[in-house]
Amino acid sequence: MAGLNMVTQAQVQSPGLASFRSATMKQITTGGSFTFTSLGSNTQFKVPATGYLSRVRLLVQGTITIPATPTGSWISYPFLPHGLFSNISTYTSENAQIVNTTGLGLLVQEITTAVATNPLVDPISANNTNNRAALYTAPSGVLTAGTFNINCLLDVKNFTDDSAMLGLLNAQTVDTSIYINVALANTVTTGTAPSAVNITVTPVYEFFSVPNPQVAQQPDQSFAHLFLEEFYPVASNGAIQYKPAVGPIYMSLKGFVENNGAPLAPSAFGNVGITYAQTISPYSEPYFAHVGRYKHYYGQVLPDGMFCWDQTLGGGFPYVDNNRDLLNTSQQSDLYLSFNFSGVTWVNGGIRVWKEMLVAMV
Repeated sequence: MAGLNMVTQAQVQSPGLASFRSATMKQITTGGSFTFTSLGSNTQFKVPATGYLSRVRLLVQGTITIPATPTGSWISYPFLPHGLFSNISTYTSENAQIVNTTGLGLLVQEITTAVATNPLVDPISANNTNNRAALYTAPSGVLTAGTFNINCLLDVKNFTDDSAMLGLLNAQTVDTSIYINVALANTVTTGTAPSAVNITVTPVYEFFSVPNPQVAQQPDQSFAHLFLEEFYPVASNGAIQYKPAVGPIYMSLKGFVENNGAPLAPSAFGNVGITYAQTISPYSEPYFAHVGRYKHYYGQVLPDGMFCWDQTLGGGFPYVDNNRDLLNTSQQSDLYLSFNFSGVTWVNGGIRVWKEMLVAMV
């Protein structure tokens, strides 16, 4: 990609990393649970002070009761059960935001990191009786009045992967604490407000720790790995450009185009692409070609209205991270996601984008 300053292997993997990986051991521990009994409420979990935090998996188990015949469905946007969560964030006591997203953002990550599965299809797959039902029990299709199980596993990841291991958070320092915020939405896409909510969230923490305290190796903490959600309003057809902030190294830019509370119909899209330096467009393709290209990577068609530029696919495999195509914008004056829309009557429309990026620590 001539003209775009790409990150090098030396920048993303330090010489001491191999010794840190060989000296560490993955540790998984479970924290205390919290039960939500109403929509619009939230809670915070304090991460245990041990090791280097890589991710938190939130085990969600419970029920919602819908008193009257609903007008929505489980697959109304934003899709349930992930659509129940208005905010999930990882932050430090110094107010550094590492992850800040709705539950939909975590679903987007699941869709684009799983080769042969789809969280929206799993609930109705064959043999959906025991283990699978404990994780994915949201039915599909039209809702009826009654009590429904809400079970899912939300993967809140703050590092890149098990190979490069960038973005690990030092949880054992006495100077900084790490917190996970979980908030339920004020409304859900059932059309009828639930009469009862009983949802328990249990955090399962994943750390890398050094079993031998005499070993002095430390992880490469030259980069923070961020996953942040942003909404850019759109009110007109034609060429539209969304400009993410320059400076970070972008690993992926994924999202949905929304209109009137729903994903935009694929027929409203023209070409989509990426432009930098105002005129250079390394990616420009019809929307259906864009969707089809990622079908080859992920084994499934992206949901309507979704777009995805996953720059970690230089090696050709989803989330086997490869730095070949990472977008290093540290020396660029501008970067745009380019869209072309037609035939849309815009009502509260916009581009909801999740920015996965590496930010140099100074």
